[in-house]
Amino acid sequence: MSEYVYFLKDAEKELMKIGISKEPLAEAKSLPVKIDLEASRVLPFPDKMMAEAVMEELVHFLKAFEHGENTGWYTTEAKDDLLGQAEQLGITVEPLLQ
Repeated sequence: MSEYVYFLKDAEKELMKIGISKEPLAEAKSLPVKIDLEASRVLPFPDKMMAEAVMEELVHFLKAFEHGENTGWYTTEAKDDLLGQAEQLGITVEPLLQ
């Protein structure tokens, strides 16, 4: 089963939740805020180690966009650029809803 690095877009604010999960849709539904499922994206990886390595790099890049300390929420300013860079590196970017 794949592990996913997810980018869950808050439906009401310019924020995104980033994390790792085997079931990012369930993660989206468990949050106390409404998630824009159509605007949310996932990066699939074959194992947790790869997903964690990518997540570790993302956190460094996204530090400037952090919304609250260690919350996992970031402003969406970097989302398109970040996902574009992932595609350039050959990482598949998929919609959350498929």
